[in-house]
Amino acid sequence: EDLREAVFVYETIPTRLTDALPDFAAIPELGPSTQPVLAFWKTEPIPADIMPTACSAAQGFITPQRKEECRLALLKRNSYTLVVYLQTTEPSNKWLGKSRIIRYALTQYIDGRGLNASTGFVNPAVYNNFLTWPIDKDGVNQQQRGDGRPDPSGNNQPKPMVLVDFIDVPNRTEFRSASNPDLPPSPLVCPDAPTYVRTPTDETISNSFFACVRSIQGTLGANQDIIVYLRGNAEGRDRLTKTTEFIPNLQAQVTLRGVIDKSGR
Repeated sequence: EDLREAVFVYETIPTRLTDALPDFAAIPELGPSTQPVLAFWKTEPIPADIMPTACSAAQGFITPQRKEECRLALLKRNSYTLVVYLQTTEPSNKWLGKSRIIRYALTQYIDGRGLNASTGFVNPAVYNNFLTWPIDKDGVNQQQRGDGRPDPSGNNQPKPMVLVDFIDVPNRTEFRSASNPDLPPSPLVCPDAPTYVRTPTDETISNSFFACVRSIQGTLGANQDIIVYLRGNAEGRDRLTKTTEFIPNLQAQVTLRGVIDKSGR
C-alpha cells in the first residue's frame, strides 16, 4: 500500500540519505545488524489537526513566502513524506522472531501554527532533488539553509515502529533442494541488470527481505516498478521449533502511480 502511493523509489539507499535523517541513529531498535531495505517518497494528506485554518499573521504566516506555502497547503492538502523500511536482528526481550521490519517516516510538518517543518525536512519538490536529497542540483545541502523558517524544538514526529516480527534470518545459506525438500525455496532473482537493481545489493547478508527496483538510470521521467520479496519464519511463536516447516514466502510487484518529471517514454 505504501509503494502504490510512492512517486520515487531509490534504487540504492546512499549513506548520504540515512545520515541526513533526524534521530535516525538514535532509534532504539537499530544497531549493527540493521539494514535499510527500501526508501521512497510518497504524498500523504496533511492531518486535520495540522492543517491551518487561515493564512494570516495571527496563524504564524507573516512573510510572503510563508503565506504562499500556506495557500498551497490549503489548495493541495497533502505533502511529501520520506519512508524507509529497515530489517534488524538486534536482540530484544519484546520481539521473538529471527528478524523484524521497522518503518521510519519523515513527514513535512509537526504542527499547523505556521506550518512548522519537521527537523531536517527538505521539500524535494521545491528543489527538484528526489534523487540527491537533501543535496540540490547545485550541490548545496538544503538542510543547512537559513530561510527564516521557525525552528521547531526537536523532532516531534511519532517514533519509528516495528511493523512485523517473525521474518526469517537475512543471511540464510541453505535452501530447498532434492536432498532437503523441507527447506524454503531459493529467493527471487532480480531480472537482469540494468533493468532492475537489487536493494540491498548484497544477497549474502539480506535475502529474506529485499526489493528489485526498475532502474531509471539516473534520470527522472519514467515509471518505476518494484518487486518485493519477503520470507517469514514462525520459529519462536507459540513454542514452534521446527524452522523448516513454517517459512512462508511472499512476493509482490507494484508499478508506481506517480512519476516525477514525466517524459514521453
